[in-house]
Amino acid sequence: MRRVQIRVASPSARASRAIVREIGAGPQASRLAAATGDSEEARLAARLAAHHFDLADPLSITHFQAWRASLARKRDAVQERRDARLVALTTTTDEGELRRAEIVVRESDDRPIQQTLSFHDGGDVVMEEVAAWSSRRRR
Repeated sequence: MRRVQIRVASPSARASRAIVREIGAGPQASRLAAATGDSEEARLAARLAAHHFDLADPLSITHFQAWRASLARKRDAVQERRDARLVALTTTTDEGELRRAEIVVRESDDRPIQQTLSFHDGGDVVMEEVAAWSSRRRR
């Protein structure tokens, strides 16, 4: 199971909202927005789905590749962050609503740990794996 924090920032909002998802917790976790009636989260899910991304699995290389493959015109850049042992793939385009996506993976196991989606309206969605916290008390 992975814990992913999703922050949504828009140029019109003063503060960004954070959503925390438990990935791999089964179908119950993916139905959270519908169950709570969170219309903002539902709008985010629809916005991501329009570009091949899924709020139920926000750090998916498969979804990143599907969006990238849907573009007629794109520019790619790969940056190695050797000191942190990370690789970042950034794809930019001038078509559609989603203009830039960057996914960062660990070199050791190719596991995606962060993704940033930047939209034409200046809004960003930042998704990153965060450490799971234990419910056990410290002694």
